[in-house]
Amino acid sequence: MMDMAATPFVFSGLRRDLRILEGPRDPQGEPTWTLLDPARHRFFRLGRVEVEILKRLEKGDPERIAREVAASTAQPVGTERVTELVRFLTENLLVNAQGGAELERLQHLVSTQKRNWASVLLHAYLFFRIPLIQPDRLLTRLIPWVDWMFSRRFIRGLSVAALVGLYLTGRQWEAFLATFPHLFSWQGILLFAITLSLVKIVHELGHACAAKRFGCHIPTMGIAFLVMWPVLYTDTTDAWRLTSRRERLIIVAAGVLAELVLAVLATLAWSFLADGALRSSVFFIATSSWLITLGINLSPFLRFDGYYLLSDWVEVENLHERAAAMGRWWLRRWLFGWRQDCPEALPKYRVRFLILFAYLTWLYRLILFLGIALLVYHFFFKLAGIFLFLVEIGWFVLMPIGQEVGVWIRERENIRINRNTLRTVIFFGLLICLSAVPWSTQVEAPAVLRKERPQCLFSQAGGRVTKFNATEGDHVEKGNLLAHIEAPDLDYEVDQLKHRIALSRWKLEFQGMNASLSEQLPIVQHELQASLSEHQGLLEKRKKLEIVAPFSGIVVRTAEHLQEGDWIGENELLLELVRPGGWILEAYVEESNLGRIGIDSRGTFYPETLEWPTIEVTTSRIDPTATKKLDDPWLVSTFKGDIPVREDKEGQWIPEFSIYRVLLVPSRVVENQDQLLRGTVHLQGTPRSLFTRTWKMLLSVFVRESGF
Repeated sequence: MMDMAATPFVFSGLRRDLRILEGPRDPQGEPTWTLLDPARHRFFRLGRVEVEILKRLEKGDPERIAREVAASTAQPVGTERVTELVRFLTENLLVNAQGGAELERLQHLVSTQKRNWASVLLHAYLFFRIPLIQPDRLLTRLIPWVDWMFSRRFIRGLSVAALVGLYLTGRQWEAFLATFPHLFSWQGILLFAITLSLVKIVHELGHACAAKRFGCHIPTMGIAFLVMWPVLYTDTTDAWRLTSRRERLIIVAAGVLAELVLAVLATLAWSFLADGALRSSVFFIATSSWLITLGINLSPFLRFDGYYLLSDWVEVENLHERAAAMGRWWLRRWLFGWRQDCPEALPKYRVRFLILFAYLTWLYRLILFLGIALLVYHFFFKLAGIFLFLVEIGWFVLMPIGQEVGVWIRERENIRINRNTLRTVIFFGLLICLSAVPWSTQVEAPAVLRKERPQCLFSQAGGRVTKFNATEGDHVEKGNLLAHIEAPDLDYEVDQLKHRIALSRWKLEFQGMNASLSEQLPIVQHELQASLSEHQGLLEKRKKLEIVAPFSGIVVRTAEHLQEGDWIGENELLLELVRPGGWILEAYVEESNLGRIGIDSRGTFYPETLEWPTIEVTTSRIDPTATKKLDDPWLVSTFKGDIPVREDKEGQWIPEFSIYRVLLVPSRVVENQDQLLRGTVHLQGTPRSLFTRTWKMLLSVFVRESGF
């Protein structure tokens, strides 16, 4: 497009179907006007200066127009404001196209606004609408039937119903709270889905009826998809033409108010319904439904009801765009000391509000879109999940940041050495140092200190117990004989193998005397080797029939009614042995930190119970493979532990990320301590920077998730 600020222009006038309506007064009390485009059902707010410029645009001289408007409005008006208005009207296709040149220019503008198939597909994934009905005529007939709901008499009656419902519910409060579980059946889930749909339909009808009552046109109602999530919508754009701020606020709040009416009636109805799925649905309407609506619809950081309520309340149209422009202006000024004029001439309190609102909106959207990206990743199959995750992060997080950095690069002549730039350089320099310098030496891991589990001793073969020198409570030393088992079958096998070995050796010694034995030499050698190996295995197995204490400890349990002379089977429990006062400290270290510690690494255990002192510890073992499942509940997130887990079909706790079990030896334990202690262990590890830690974490996630 040519530079309109540099050359005179020929203005062929606004389109004849456009309408200019009286608008509300601005915060300073000045009148405004609304420009209506009926072809696209769009509205544009104009101030007094813009209207005065429109009256004179056909003169075609920006300087002359600016002088006349400045004289008539007593406000400073430059040629830039005139050309900017012309550019705005042209880009929004609000002007007549007369002559080949202007027609060609508009065609070029339309073609540049067209998106390729990839962009269309991306926008369709992020947001698209499906109009279902044109409800204007139906609403015109419906208004006389619901007009009474806008009266003070209805509000008073509703207040009485709310008090009665709360009183009756309070008398059955425990039964009221116990209603929700009836939804956990297929009938309850189906009724829940139908109830939620009806509630949202009532919500949208609230907007539509309120807008129609104030004379607005409702062109469509339908379903909108936000990141593939369906929500109902009502087109109340015609509310722009209303001059009363009170009426606009009522239209925006009508959806939530309609749900609150349902909640009051549902609370009252709950007291008279029989227990079951229907009562649970009424309970949902009375509690969760409108609370969810308040939590989502009343958020001003997305374009839901709360945004338009706040926008009308503070009388700032296009609140998001204007706040974002103000936030970027303040950021550039704070970082680089740019001496640019404020985007709008507003009072200081309003400028501060817009800046604060911009940063709260960016923070809210960052958290929200990161959460949506993670949900999208987990709900789609892996390849599509990764792609959509990258789309979410790229479109909503990285692209806005890249656009702002691009502005810094293009406008780098505005960056000069001053107090702001020095402060920015120092800040980012410190940030880089904190990220790149390996200053972090500690490795933190959730841990639990408990009594060491008893070691179970089993029989290695079936046989007769010839000796049993263990009773519960006995103190035994390492190597003491605890039990001996006589296995006749095993002895018989050993004797048979001795004969086979002797026979094979005889064949080898006398193979020269017999031709047939010479031919069988390889076979005999193989049989002898196999027999010797089997004989050695049986001897080792028979040796294990002598059960000795693997360490000095206490016998805490013996097999019930076991005596000398009894016969037992293979792998039957004989006894349990535990070290006296033996303690074990188990910690679970993330995979990214595993290479920073080793055997004999020192550290400190901090119990979560503040009454117990810290304990110095030393690592004694690191499992070579990652922990697939956790058997103890002490550290899992399900029981308020620090390790996030998920339950599989068998009810086992599966860690959400790779962790490795580390056993540590405590230097001391408080005497007579029998309870389990949960806490955190801090181990001294090799230094590592925040950048390295983040990189390794991302790399491990990529490696883990790259297998399709």
